[in-house]
Amino acid sequence: MAGFPTWQEVKGVRSSTHVKHQIEANYWYHCLMFPRSLELSEDLIFEFRDLFIHSMSDQMVSETSVVPYNVDDLQKLVFLANSLQHSTRAGSKIGGSTCFISVFMYTFVGQRF
Repeated sequence: MAGFPTWQEVKGVRSSTHVKHQIEANYWYHCLMFPRSLELSEDLIFEFRDLFIHSMSDQMVSETSVVPYNVDDLQKLVFLANSLQHSTRAGSKIGGSTCFISVFMYTFVGQRF
């Protein structure tokens, strides 16, 4: 993560959808830098795990997948995401778990931009 690029730096961004993706990426970057700002929930962990499962299927069926991780790495990430449910209480703000979620959400959401 070399910097904190913003949508103003990219020429030709005219769609509000593009801007939405960049704003969401900025949010996850913020959570990465300030891990106690994110409250973990079961819904967030479910979405996080689902992102990896979707990425695995994309890697397996698409010849032009843009997922930056191979299936083996994604399987490991699903395993780690599953373990978050066991270590997370509703409303907790656990720095390590939050950083784990934030760095991958920042990567995946940033790719949408």
